[in-house]
Amino acid sequence: MSRQKGTRRPPKVEREAYLAQYTRRKTERVVARADRFRDPEAKPRPWRAVGLATLMLMFGYFSALGAVFAFDAGETGNAWAGVATALAMAPLSLIVLGKMSRAPTPIKTGLVVAPAAVSGFVLFAGLTRDPASALVLCFGVAGALTLRADPELHSVWRRIGTVGFFLLATFLLRWLAPDAAATIAPLFAYTASILTDMVTEREARRGTGPAPSA
Repeated sequence: MSRQKGTRRPPKVEREAYLAQYTRRKTERVVARADRFRDPEAKPRPWRAVGLATLMLMFGYFSALGAVFAFDAGETGNAWAGVATALAMAPLSLIVLGKMSRAPTPIKTGLVVAPAAVSGFVLFAGLTRDPASALVLCFGVAGALTLRADPELHSVWRRIGTVGFFLLATFLLRWLAPDAAATIAPLFAYTASILTDMVTEREARRGTGPAPSA
């Protein structure tokens, strides 16, 4: 009889050693990523922070809009589910924004700023019937306060000024194209701050920027 060909399985000891080595390397990579995430001296990733936080804010914002439509249609179950999702995702986006940008106290700041942003959004949107502008105003200011800022370089007041510019653009767009304004408004809230920081850093490299006021 011919000997059956095939790959011989390694002995049990070799197989266990291989698995242990693979597991150890994987654990070391996970621990290293966790250490970089916790290390306040690690290089901040503002664009990643803004990108992920914006996605979370969009999810919460559209959940809130869906809840409004569900209430109008009498679907209270879906409406309250949308409200719960919005109340969870929107504040969490601020904590993620601060955490990923390596802000000094992201959770503490998020827990203070998030309730104010949510309350302001509900109040402003209820008074003006303009949720897009309310989102840009309330969460734009909250993002300016939450995103990590170098006190020797960045200016929170300049960030808030840029938020005001995007607020005006959203308000004008609402009259020209309401559907477009309602769709793209979440993209403005946190992006305003990082665009301001980019301009400030470029001015600082050229030596033409004003001294930060906050």
